[in-house]
Amino acid sequence: MSAVVGRMWELTQKFDSDERFGAVTGTNAPMPRDKNKFNFSLNFDIRELDNEFVQKKLQAISQFILPEDTMGIVDRTKLIRKKLQVIDPTLATDLVTEEAEASKKMFDDVNNQVALMALGNQPNFVENDPSAGIKLQFMQQIIASNPKYQELLQSDQQFQELVQAFSQNLNMSMMQQQNKQIGRIGVNPNG
Repeated sequence: MSAVVGRMWELTQKFDSDERFGAVTGTNAPMPRDKNKFNFSLNFDIRELDNEFVQKKLQAISQFILPEDTMGIVDRTKLIRKKLQVIDPTLATDLVTEEAEASKKMFDDVNNQVALMALGNQPNFVENDPSAGIKLQFMQQIIASNPKYQELLQSDQQFQELVQAFSQNLNMSMMQQQNKQIGRIGVNPNG
């Protein structure tokens, strides 16, 4: 099959258009034209056809691998996409956003939270937020890069209290995530 796919790729590069390639792949990118660069290899595990097997495998990753992944080497976006594909391939396509888009969305949300706090409004508190660490970094970055927010931190007690409460909420979520991990493995992997 690898030879057949390789030959089909050669013919696609020779006779097909960039527009069609972009439409078929969903990337809207031009077709790569380096004829000698691509070497196709196909792998297939017959067990992947058994949904129960795949579910157990993904569950094992979530229960045993993710809690010990203190360095963040597991690409959680790909894992979530794979889990959704097992449940329903259409849902995976419809629900999963690209990592850059998701990060921008989260940054924009935190930016809005800080802006609302600057106006004197309560931020949205989230219980046990798995993205709390990233949100806390975003908040610190947003405040540090805006002189008006820095000035408000010095002069406006209400803003100070709201930022402190939001930080405490995010820190609590981070602690809850860590406690959950310690409860599963019995020790603190970070020290």
